[in-house]
Amino acid sequence: MRPKTLKIGSAVVGAIGLVLLLMMVTVEGEPGAIPLALLLLATAGYIAAWLRGRSSKG
Repeated sequence: MRPKTLKIGSAVVGAIGLVLLLMMVTVEGEPGAIPLALLLLATAGYIAAWLRGRSSKG
């Protein structure tokens, strides 16, 4: 996959994780494991796509 596609996918997953995190904190008063994992995976995916894009340009 191209780095731009990976960045967009990571941003979508991160947005879903953020919405779930805010909802769970509002409803239950504490964050859940799934929203935190989604945010962690989205961050890792975005960094991997950024590094892949950097290495392919140089």
